[in-house]
Order: sequence, then C-alpha cells, then structure tokens
Amino acid sequence: MCVAAYTITAKRASVTSFFETSDDSVYLIVLSDDGGSGIDWETFKTSFFTVFRPFTYGSWLMIMVFVLPVLGLLMFYHERGATGSAYTDVSPVMVKQRETGEVHFEVRRIPTWKHVINSVYMGILAFFQESYDQSVVTWGGKINLLAISSFVLLVLNVYTANLAAILTEDITQGEVTSIESAVKAGYNFCAERKMAETVMDLHDISPDMIVPDPEDLGGDGKAGFNCPNCKARTRVFDYMKPNHDDGSVYCDAALTSWEDLQVLQASGQHCDKARVGEALVTKSSGIPIYDGVSAELTALLYTIKNDGVLAQALNAAEPTSQCPAKEESTNSLSIQQLTGIWCFSFFFAGVALVVKLVQAVHSWRQGKVTTGIRVRPLQRYDQWGNATCHDIIIDGRLYDPDAVRELHEASSSGSQNDETMDGGGHDSSDDIMGIGRTENAAVCKKGASILQGSFNSWN
Repeated sequence: MCVAAYTITAKRASVTSFFETSDDSVYLIVLSDDGGSGIDWETFKTSFFTVFRPFTYGSWLMIMVFVLPVLGLLMFYHERGATGSAYTDVSPVMVKQRETGEVHFEVRRIPTWKHVINSVYMGILAFFQESYDQSVVTWGGKINLLAISSFVLLVLNVYTANLAAILTEDITQGEVTSIESAVKAGYNFCAERKMAETVMDLHDISPDMIVPDPEDLGGDGKAGFNCPNCKARTRVFDYMKPNHDDGSVYCDAALTSWEDLQVLQASGQHCDKARVGEALVTKSSGIPIYDGVSAELTALLYTIKNDGVLAQALNAAEPTSQCPAKEESTNSLSIQQLTGIWCFSFFFAGVALVVKLVQAVHSWRQGKVTTGIRVRPLQRYDQWGNATCHDIIIDGRLYDPDAVRELHEASSSGSQNDETMDGGGHDSSDDIMGIGRTENAAVCKKGASILQGSFNSWN
C-alpha cells in the first residue's frame, strides 16, 4: 500500500483503485477591508477624493472660488461703514514714541484689504459652519444674507444626499460574493495554469481576464502561472492589488485552493485576503490501493472513516490562522474611507500653524527695525468681525477703546477740517498718521490700579 494522498484524475483512476480521503476545492479569494497589506498611492488617492465626489471639480471651483467669495464681498459692500456693522471704518490704537516714551491714542482707518480678506473668509466660513453668523445691520446686507443662507442650505443638502447615495452604491458594488459578481465588476484574476484552465471552462471566463504567465521569469505568456521560477502557488496572493492599473502583472482576485491560503495565514501572512462564495471546482484526493486487496482494505478504511477517525485527524492537522479576528461586517465607514476628511481638516490646521509662524517672524523683524513709533491696537475682533468684550491691559494699565472713539468724535465735531465719512470709506494719508489724537490719561479708566497702582500718564 502507498501511504500518500494524490489528486484523483481520470488517468490515475484507470490504473488503480483509490480510497477518497478529502476534497481540495478552488475558491474565489478577494481582498478584505482589513487593509493588512498597507495603503498604496492609488488606494489613498481614491479614499481621499471620496468626500469630493458629490460635485465635479468644476462645481467645486465655482462654489469655493466664485460664489462664496463674491457673496462675501457683496456683504462687505453693503455693510461697510454702517453703524453697528462688523465692517467699521476705524479702530482705536495706542501709539508710543520709541525714543521719548510719549504715548497718545489715535483712531485709525482700517485698510480696505483687511475687510476684503475678512469678507471672503466669512463667505467660506459660512459654508463650512452652515450659517452666516456675522452681524448684519443694513437692508441690503440683510437681503444679501438671504442669498448666502439659501445657497448654503441648498448646496449642503444636495451634497449630503449625493454623498450618501455614492457611499451606498460603493458598498453595494463593492460586495463581491461570487465569481459572477466579480466578472460583472470587471475583475481580473491570478491563478495557476491548471486551475485557470478548469475555471475558464466551467464558468465561461475569458483568458484576457487571467493574468498571463510572466515571460521574464521563464513563463510562456499564456493565461495562468506555470513559470518554473515564479513560485506560482504564492504568486497568486502576492500580486493581488486593489485599484491597480496594470492587468498584465496585478490582479483584483485569485482563483486558488483554500488550503494554500490557510497555510499562509497560519504564519500570519496575507491576512487581508478572504474566501468568498461557493467552491468553483472540487477535486478529490485519495490513497491508491492495489487491486488485489482493494475490496478488503477499502472496507476497512471506510469503517475507520465512518467512525470519524479520519475527520478527527484532518481537523487536528488543519492550520490555525494567526491573523487577527475580523469584526462583523457593517456599513460603517472605516478610517481609510474617511481619508479625505482627515487630510482636509489637518490641511487647515497646518495652514494655521504656518500663519502663526509667519506672524512670529514678522513681529521679530518689526522689533529689529526702528520706525520711531510703536502702534498697538486697543480693540480685538472675533472671527465674525465683532468687537470682543475683554479688559485691555498694556504695561499694567487698563484702557478703554470706547473712550478713544468718544473723545475722537467729540474733537472731530468741533473741527473744521474733519474728514467727511461717506459710508463707503476711502483710504487716505490718515490711514498711516491716524485721524484724531487723545492723551494717555483721558483713556485710562478710573478706579484702582490693576498692576501698578496708578493710572497716571507715563509722562
């Protein structure tokens, strides 16, 4: 008796009798969602652009480069210079002479370019925040607010609905559960030559869908691996690659023995691959038996098999997978599928850090340059352009920016050379020199000292 198992072929069965021990089945092997092989550039690019797929690139450019900035600039046009508006014409500042230490206060005109940048920023912020929260006081601005709000409402609703439909479609189309669904999805396959020929005959698969034998490794270029130097049994797994663009080398799925994958996963390899569907081809293996004693020996072996001894031995010999257990499949989005969100969010965070660095370098350079004066703003504005409510303490003294405005208005009302404010605002030499001057003591609030015990003038 030959104690070995062989695949039972027609030619072998015609020579001697066999006792069937097990079945070796060919399955469809696909890439699972676990991503054990890492993320290549094509996969990253596909995942990154998923969040932008609801609109075409032209639509995104129209939204971000034209519509939102224009609506923001129109709001600036309507609101500039209006009482209570976020786009005020002037802002109080403290001016200190570097040489003498003399301090006075001015109300300086805010440059137009700052308002332009802020208005464009507000338009884009409204899109991501789903509302336009800036203070609007004029009738023109209020009507323009309807334009911004309606645009944001409609576009975001369309975006959400379209993205949900795209993700649902991807999940539905991405579920390859059989050889038929894989062919319909346009998959190509890696397989050994014999398995490829058998599956092509049974399932009407074109040879063009099978990765050819690599000629540079001694192959003949025909469908299926048969090359002597390419390790065909492991090559079918090694060259599975998602979103590949070279069907002559890589494949989307493999047609191979389930036992081969079990052996590899027992050593922790190819954990990102899984078996799907029913067996495509089943081949029986067995022990060849001499015909002279085949009747008696076959009866004995079947008795042992029916008692469960063979099944117990096969179960004990089955490799144990070292791959981590897979979670139950759901429609929840994975980290990889949300790549676009991570990258887009941290892009803005990175830009903020760059701006912070540029501001620090600019302040350092300004400190190195002697201009004769140092200008410090007495009023801060939040992201919506509204004045913030906080105590302004500079070098131990508490200052009131409203006092600067009130004293400036009082002095301007009695002057014959006051600048005429037309509501639209025009930059002049006052943008540099200031429009109105107030002494230090008049701006300090009355009361106890915050840090130094006195609110007297520095002089």
